Amino acid sequence: MASTTATAPRDWPQEAENEFERIRVLGAGAFGEVWLTKRRTDLTLTDNPTEEEYAAIKGVSINNENEERTAVREIAILQEMNHPNIIRLLRSYEPTSNARGRYLALSFVQGKDVGELLEARGALAVSLAQLITRHLI
Repeated sequence: MASTTATAPRDWPQEAENEFERIRVLGAGAFGEVWLTKRRTDLTLTDNPTEEEYAAIKGVSINNENEERTAVREIAILQEMNHPNIIRLLRSYEPTSNARGRYLALSFVQGKDVGELLEARGALAVSLAQLITRHLI
């Protein structure tokens, strides 16, 4: 995967820049962008050989108290999750500016998510829905 020349958001955390090389924007939504990143090989950040080589770093903007509660709840839930079929929170970062928000480094999984599967195929057969649900439990 080649590096991108796209510039990072102005409040991109220096810690994230030190740990990960930005490759490209995976997507953008109402709360911010999601960047595909690659762990920098020039740093030994952990002795854990299972650390992912790639991560998706999601910027979450926080504009009010309700959004802050939602972000705190999402981070707390992701920190507790430990399941092979659920994206893991690798780390969270504070923005470099005084902006209200967070950056979440998440495990990166290539392929379609359930939403994309639904868009492409329409309603799922009961047997497929059951299979997906079984893998989540």
